[in-house]
Amino acid sequence: SIEDKANDTLDIAKRMNMMKHAIRHGGIHYIFLALFAFYFVFLCYVLLFRASPEFIQTLFSGAELPPRDVHIIPFETTCFYLRHYNKRLFVDNVLANYAVFIPFGFFFAGFRQKPERKWTILLIGAVFSLGFELLQMWFHLGEFDVDDIMLNALGMWTGGLLLCCLQRCKWLVQIKERMMRK
Repeated sequence: SIEDKANDTLDIAKRMNMMKHAIRHGGIHYIFLALFAFYFVFLCYVLLFRASPEFIQTLFSGAELPPRDVHIIPFETTCFYLRHYNKRLFVDNVLANYAVFIPFGFFFAGFRQKPERKWTILLIGAVFSLGFELLQMWFHLGEFDVDDIMLNALGMWTGGLLLCCLQRCKWLVQIKERMMRK
């Protein structure tokens, strides 16, 4: 009947619209994933592979690597930088360790189904940072420092909060809704 054909045509149009939406939304997901992959490679380089030329020469010469320092007392390194070095070095160290993990928290919260669980992001940040610190210590690429773990985790938590705030921002929600309607 004519009514059935009209309903079928509407169903097909709805399905096509849903497919367009899925492709558009999926495209954003893939861009987000590609940006995360690029960031993660950058993070690994910054934290693990930016070793000095002297270290690389020592590594390939077969000579024994010097033992690395381990700082397990919270705020020990941060206070040391404040007392014995200029404040620029303190700010550079603290801000770098904090800021380098902000994008990680942003991406991590974006991949989660329930980004409102902010404490989970803080815990995951601490675990990832601990992993990087252990790799640095194991491969003699840096010093193990509990201050770095705390600052990295706090940076990741801040990134997760930033995404949650952006998702609740009224004008961004309106833009997203307009994009979804097209």
